[in-house]
Amino acid sequence: MKFNHIEDVKRYINFLKNISNEGSKWYRDLEWFSSVNYTTTSEYFGELVKFIEKVVADGAFKEQKEELIQLHDTIKACFQK
Repeated sequence: MKFNHIEDVKRYINFLKNISNEGSKWYRDLEWFSSVNYTTTSEYFGELVKFIEKVVADGAFKEQKEELIQLHDTIKACFQK
């Protein structure tokens, strides 16, 4: 998946929310990240990177692991410049 814009990221997080159920321990965070409007993009991405690391470490969304890692790496690369 290509993550070229913040809306791409929000759409993907919304997709993850939609494939999880409301009882999932990640559901509320996914709901928040799919709709939140931060004052600064860097704040949103900084919090999202931490969240993705937790989700991957937990083993959640195994089928989407590669895309989650891709999103994580894309965000990290933007801030290393």
